[in-house]
Amino acid sequence: MRPLSLYIRLVRRARKFLRSKLFKKFPLVIKTLKPLFNKVYWVPTPHRAGLGLAIGLFFAFVFMLIPVQTVSAALICLLLKGNLPIALGACWVTNPLTVPFLIKPLEWFGSKCQIESINLSNHTLTIPVFNIDVNYAHFVVGTVLFGFILSLTSYPVYRLISMTFPKRKKRQVITHNIKEL
Repeated sequence: MRPLSLYIRLVRRARKFLRSKLFKKFPLVIKTLKPLFNKVYWVPTPHRAGLGLAIGLFFAFVFMLIPVQTVSAALICLLLKGNLPIALGACWVTNPLTVPFLIKPLEWFGSKCQIESINLSNHTLTIPVFNIDVNYAHFVVGTVLFGFILSLTSYPVYRLISMTFPKRKKRQVITHNIKEL
C-alpha cells in the first residue's frame, strides 16, 4: 500500500467523524468547526505539509500538555493554512510516554542557553516532575528554544526531502487528491 493512499484513508475517516451525527446535535460546534472541512487544510502539498510539521513540532515542545498543544497547533495551522493532520500528528511527539525521557535533556539544553544579562542559575525553583527534580527556569527556556529551533529546521528539511519524491504534473496531483478525499 502506498503511503499516500494510507494518508488519504486516514483523512477520509477523520472527515467522516467530523461530519457524524454526534456533532450535528450542537450547531455552535458545527459553526466553529466549519473551517476544518476546507480541503486546503487536508491536501498534502509540500509547502502546507512542511508548514504543518513546523507548527506541530513547535507546539509539541512549547506546550507539553496534550489538549493545549493540539488545540493551539490546530488554530495556528488554520490561521497559516498549513496541513492540519500533519500538524496534529506532530504534536504527539511529546506524549505521556516520551515526556519523562525529554525532561532532563531539555533542562540541560535550557541551562546551556543562558544569556549573560539573564542569569537563571540563581533561581532555584525546582519542581518534581515524574519524580525528577527539575529547575523550572532552565526547563522553560529549554523547551521554548528547542521548539523554536526544531520548527525552524523542520520546514527546510521537509522541503528538501520532498524534492526526492516522484514528480507528477501539478494539475494531476491536486485533482487526484481532491477526488479521493
